[in-house]
Amino acid sequence: MGNPISKNKRNGTGWRPYVKFPLRSRSPSSAEWVVDEMAGPGDPLLLFRQTLAAHQNPTLHTSNDPSSPALPPEDLTGAKYLQFPSTKTFLPLDTATRFQRKEPEPLVFNLKEIYFAWLLQAETTANYIAKCQALGIHNLTFVEKADLSTWLEGGDSSDYISTIPLNPLI
Repeated sequence: MGNPISKNKRNGTGWRPYVKFPLRSRSPSSAEWVVDEMAGPGDPLLLFRQTLAAHQNPTLHTSNDPSSPALPPEDLTGAKYLQFPSTKTFLPLDTATRFQRKEPEPLVFNLKEIYFAWLLQAETTANYIAKCQALGIHNLTFVEKADLSTWLEGGDSSDYISTIPLNPLI
């Protein structure tokens, strides 16, 4: 299939790659490479995946101060940030992710919704939906939640994670 990264026209910052096609089934090593190129260093989904691969869990915090104590895992009401210990990165919980629902209405899930779906992956669907409604956040469907968990744990593809070009001018 060839190299998944192509080069665009040279601009003031040099050559910038962009992804030509969506991530689909490939070997885990090449899939990881494509995801790295697609997402960039601050991509919430990639940070989440790297943290889990390092056998660590992301932690909730009230601020992005590294000295702030971690909150209990389900304390989404007081939390404002999610820390990824593998990279010591803090991201706001309202950060949009590349995890998207296309039908029946398009919806981009934020980091809070992704974290909560991962946290409650073993919860029954009815309990998970009820807890999402109580928090006022969007819930993932059963299939979306399974897809997310599989990808976060090292799966090589997702039907719900969008690809994005690294150069928005393309």
